[in-house]
Amino acid sequence: MSEHKKNITPAEVEGWFKAHRAPWPNAEQCTALAERFNRMRWAGELKHSEPDEDRRSPVLQDVIDAAKLLQVAAPEMLALWENVAQIPAIEPDVLNIADAPFAMKALADALDRALPYIEWPLGFYERRTPKQRPRPKPWHSAALVVANFVVKALIEVERERRMAENPPNKIEPEQPGLGKETIAALVIAQALRRMGHTEATDSAVAKYLESAKAKAEKAAKEAETTIAAMEARYRSPT
Repeated sequence: MSEHKKNITPAEVEGWFKAHRAPWPNAEQCTALAERFNRMRWAGELKHSEPDEDRRSPVLQDVIDAAKLLQVAAPEMLALWENVAQIPAIEPDVLNIADAPFAMKALADALDRALPYIEWPLGFYERRTPKQRPRPKPWHSAALVVANFVVKALIEVERERRMAENPPNKIEPEQPGLGKETIAALVIAQALRRMGHTEATDSAVAKYLESAKAKAEKAAKEAETTIAAMEARYRSPT
């Protein structure tokens, strides 16, 4: 069990954001974030000693990498499918494209819950012998989950700010930056350290998140051709 008690409070979360420039999440959003952080598996939980042989086969490592990439790319895929779902079909919709955004959202939520168990099915363990392939840090999976929560909260804050303008600005906000010194990366790093991930420094977290985001953007670009073809299929004739 983690030595850090699972008692992150809404006031604590609010303080992380208010250490930086506004706008900040409101009390309700901070409460939701605190609850999500406290439900996560923290550093040191279910920790086991390393077995004689590496538990991870090359196939399992590929599954872990794919799950991480899919989780980071989920918001991009959701946005793409929301656009496709709005295009009237010109032939029978065998797959019921209108359900696609809901399926993408369910997939993203499921990955948030499952990724820590995919990466460390028997709990995190320290390796005794180095391998040529770099090993993921124990906080990497948690960083993606926390980042998903924080990014969603910041997008909602910006959306509410725009809607409060006169006239309301209905343009959907872009995802906040995750680079060094951004509010998102700094709050994510703070949350990780509070959860016992002492190695999750501000610079290390920002570097990892930017790398994960770059991989997701590359995957999204590779999917554009397929999405464009699907849009053309379901586009009404002009």
